[in-house]
Amino acid sequence: MNHYKKQIDSYESTLIEYRSFIVDKFNPQDFIEYNEILFAAYSCAIEGNSFSVNDTRELKEQGLSMIPHGKTLYEAFEILDHFRAYEYLLNSLDKPLSEDLLKHTHKLLTEHTLPYRIKDAIPGEVTNIL
Repeated sequence: MNHYKKQIDSYESTLIEYRSFIVDKFNPQDFIEYNEILFAAYSCAIEGNSFSVNDTRELKEQGLSMIPHGKTLYEAFEILDHFRAYEYLLNSLDKPLSEDLLKHTHKLLTEHTLPYRIKDAIPGEVTNIL
């Protein structure tokens, strides 16, 4: 048990440092946007999206008028859908975690990409298609 307490204490100490050196330097809105960009960039990267964090930030700031050379429209829409899902969840923090909340989040998250990848798939609907 002592080992776990030591790890928890180390985590708490690191969290305090992180807040001091990173979080407290941002105004709240900038911190939300910073995390939104990281969320979209890294979540999409897991799926093979080649947008960097900077590409993602520029897409957030400039929209579809900024698609870097060598990147696809599909990748841009994947990131834009992540922005919409993030903002929806951020504005839904007062809602209970429910099937409807998850379905709507999934719909936003895949609205412009799922039908392109899987014929007849409907964003936000339960499916058994892999």
